Amino acid sequence: MRVLSICVYLLLLFPLLGVHSCTGKQAKLLPTNCDVSTTTCTVHIDTSNASCIAAKENPQDVPVGYTLIWAPPPPTTPLHVYSANFWSLKVPFTPSSSSSVTTVDGGVGVTVTGDSECRSSTTTGCYFPYVIFKDGTKKCSDPGVHVIPD
Repeated sequence: MRVLSICVYLLLLFPLLGVHSCTGKQAKLLPTNCDVSTTTCTVHIDTSNASCIAAKENPQDVPVGYTLIWAPPPPTTPLHVYSANFWSLKVPFTPSSSSSVTTVDGGVGVTVTGDSECRSSTTTGCYFPYVIFKDGTKKCSDPGVHVIPD
């Protein structure tokens, strides 16, 4: 009877430790700039940082299936256009063209799909480097997107 009581307590303790009792996998923590209700993660472009990304968002962790948006800084005069540029062979979403660089404009959302490495049950995620452009000119390099697999 005592062994049964200990086993019950251990089973109740697993969720508190972040372990799923059926799968043995660690529970995933959602990044603070992701919203579970809208399945959206927002990366805030901050040109005062060397990486052009707001503090604690570098590299950006994004779960597979979430929409990722690069939010430009508040408008200034003159207005500036921002974008995130990925190489076509390593993008965290399905590219819209076959060009050598895939660009996502600031303020536009893309659904993160990852690649075969990201969807593997043996990996902890994968990394996709990118460069932030301001008005078509390279501003900052390689803050990166880290995709969290299912």
